[in-house]
Order: sequence, then structure tokens, then C-alpha cells
Amino acid sequence: MKRFRFNLKKIAKKIASIALVTSFLTIACSQPNATTSIAPTVPKIANASAVIAPAKFSDRQVVVDFADRVVIPTYQTFASKTKDLRTAIEAFATNPNEQTLKAAQDAWMAARVPWEQGESFTIGPAKSYGLDAAIDTWPLDKSDVERILKSGDRITPEVVQNLQESQKGFHTIEFLLFGSEGKKAIADFTPREFDYLKAATVVLDADANKLLTAWTQGIDGRAAYRDSFATAGNNPVYPSLPDAAQEMVEGIIDSTTEVAEKKIGEPFTKKDAKAIESQYAIANPLNDFRSNLNCVKNVYFGATENHTLGKSGISAFVAKVKPDLDARVEREIKLAIAAIDEIPTPFQTAIADASAADKIKQAIAAVTTVKETFEKEVKPLIVQ
Repeated sequence: MKRFRFNLKKIAKKIASIALVTSFLTIACSQPNATTSIAPTVPKIANASAVIAPAKFSDRQVVVDFADRVVIPTYQTFASKTKDLRTAIEAFATNPNEQTLKAAQDAWMAARVPWEQGESFTIGPAKSYGLDAAIDTWPLDKSDVERILKSGDRITPEVVQNLQESQKGFHTIEFLLFGSEGKKAIADFTPREFDYLKAATVVLDADANKLLTAWTQGIDGRAAYRDSFATAGNNPVYPSLPDAAQEMVEGIIDSTTEVAEKKIGEPFTKKDAKAIESQYAIANPLNDFRSNLNCVKNVYFGATENHTLGKSGISAFVAKVKPDLDARVEREIKLAIAAIDEIPTPFQTAIADASAADKIKQAIAAVTTVKETFEKEVKPLIVQ
């Protein structure tokens, strides 16, 4: 589409000339009056130097990069890490000792990283297939898990697959693997817990692969979700290109709100360790917060690595419209991650430690700043 450029000064002169001629014609056609003063009125023209609003969002590469360079690579890593977790759990169940237990716990935390780095885009298949809930329902109802353990039913992947969300996924595995106090010993594991661990991990791995396949190939006769996103504006899922870009920004706003208010703010305000997500793996909560902010960074820069200001992703679009805002967004994300790194560990102890209060408040404020910038300044550039 061609863009037409208007010379406002020429238009002003043109209108002024027309007005002057019209004025003389009016006087010529009226009765002469010696007291009449000829003073033609020239229409006011808008200031030629006025700021023109940015064009409607139309950068397709932003949504293509999001799908191809952020979502799919993240889910590929996630599927790889759940496979590693499945292998580690199998090794632990076969030969339970301190080394295999530690390896299984480390594998759980490693699988958690790419999942939490997808916090800003639990859209599409993650919702429509119930995978977000199956993978990461919180809070966990321990009584649901204990009820399965106390029953006489066989525990197989098929059985676990059909359980309610609170009886499978990351946090069920976490509870079984780390224990309610985060210090589970080898002697504490029962044969049924090993069965449950193995079955739940098989299901988690299957769900991770289903999520990846839904984005890359499509399942149940549906097209690959990647194609729906990348062709936004040409399909009923995303009627316009800005619809897809808006969902990216909304995901960032939602995840930063959750980190600041729920994941950090609520346990800190209540001084309640039970309000902490991933409370059984004591070393993990700060990893989740950090991964969530890294997700924001990945989505904004349109890649999982080699982030360069103004080169790709939403950053490329913002840089064209408001380069100062682009630079500020990058700075605010870095400050938020740095503030999270300053929170003393473990988080379960820090929330009740007066000497850690300022660090936690600073982290909440830094993440909130990121959220508000996207909400009040970035989103309006896309949603016009």
C-alpha cells in the first residue's frame, strides 16, 4: 500500500486563496455599503509540525519470530527436559540412593525452567487441551495425592492421565520427590510412591510432547497452532495481525502481575510459606520468578537468546515508534531480574526475615514497573 504525503503549507495557501476569492465574490454580489469593512477570514490549518500518531501495527515478522524463535524452541527444550526427568525418575526408582535421588530432584528443577519460561504464552493448545492445568495446577491438594497412595488401585500412566489436575503434573511429582518439608529421605519412599512418580512423569513427558506437537504439526485434525499465529489476519483464530501481537503483550502483563502480586507479594504479605508455589523444592521458587522474567525478555526481543535492542520481536516495532521506550523496557527488565537475584534464599525463610523485607519489596516494585510499562505504554502502540 502506498503512503500519500501531504504538504500542509501548500494546502493552507490553497484554502486561504479560495477563502479570499469567495469573500470578494460575496461582496460583489451584495449591495454596496460604504461602512462595510472587507476582512476575509482565512480558515485555520493544523500545525504542520504536529506529531502524527503511529501507524496501525502491521509488522508480521514480530508474530512469526514469536512463534518460531520463542515458543517452539522453548517447548522443544521443555520436552527434552521432561524426557531427562523421566529417565532420572526411572533410575531412582530402580536404584534408590542419595545420588539417584539428587539427580532426580535436579532433573525436576531443570524441567521447571523452560516451562516457567513459557509463562507469558500459555495460550492456544495449552488452554484448549487443558495442558496448562494438567502440567502446573497450583495449589496442590496433598489429600488428593495421599488418597491415591492409600487406595488399592494400580497406579499406571493410563490411570494418572485420567486423574484430576490436582493429582498429577509438576507439583504432584514435586511433593512425592521432595516431601512436604523439602527434606525427604530415601527411607521415606514407599513402593506405591515410586509407582506414582514413574507414572506421573510419563504423563508429564507426554503432555510436554503433545504441547510441542500441537504448535509444530497440529493434532486431532487441527492445523499447527504456529501457522494460526504466524498467519494472523488471514484466519478465524486471529482475525487481525494486531490481535496476535496484543495476545503477546497481554501474556507479558498477566505473567508479571502474577509474579509481583501472587508469587512474591502474597507469601510476603501474609508471611505464609504455604502460599509459595513450588514450596516443596525449597531451592526452586526464585528460579521460577527469574524464569518468568526471562520469558518476558524472550517475548519482547523475539528470541530465546542473543537479545539485541530494536532488532526483532516487539522491540523492533517499539524501536521504530519510540526508541527511548524500547531502551527503557530493556533496562526495566534487567533491573527486575537483578532485583529478584537480590532476594535472600531460601524464599520460604526470607518472607519472614525483617532484614530481607526491603529486597523483596524492591523486587515486587521492579516487576510491577515492567508490568505497568507494558500495560500503559507498549500495549497502546499495538492496540489503537
